[in-house]
Amino acid sequence: LFPGLHLGLGGVQCSHTNREVLKNRLLSVLLNKLGANYSKRIKGETDLFHVQVEDKKVITTPSELVQALIDSGHKVEVVPSCQSVSFGVFLCVLEDDESWSQIPLAAFLESGYEDSDGMAAPAFMPHSGLNMEVSGPLLGNRVDGTLSKCSIQHYIAIDGL
Repeated sequence: LFPGLHLGLGGVQCSHTNREVLKNRLLSVLLNKLGANYSKRIKGETDLFHVQVEDKKVITTPSELVQALIDSGHKVEVVPSCQSVSFGVFLCVLEDDESWSQIPLAAFLESGYEDSDGMAAPAFMPHSGLNMEVSGPLLGNRVDGTLSKCSIQHYIAIDGL
């Protein structure tokens, strides 16, 4: 019925090296652990997670870590992003030239609203957040000489987590 239609991502390749994936995870863990300090402070806790940089400055918040990266010669770019929610379900088409074309999918949910004819008005589910890219001295270069980047995303779920 639909020739060439496949469930999944087809020939999509990872855009990061294994080393970059590990750097992305490390920065994400550090930012999350530092972010948890906000909650600890509210509870009056004094044993905060911290990162210590070369100049002996003790960092206890995500913004201090980002500022320390900038101060040490790194480029930090943060942009808002929004894409459709698909919960990991992807479709693609294998083209005649053996390339893959991705088919954007979106999840909808019942909104509880109806149009003037009584038909349900489903709500499109966007997935929004912030994308942060960091490049600079600590991240170095790839084997081919191009800049190695750390690319992470921050999302807040509907439940606030």
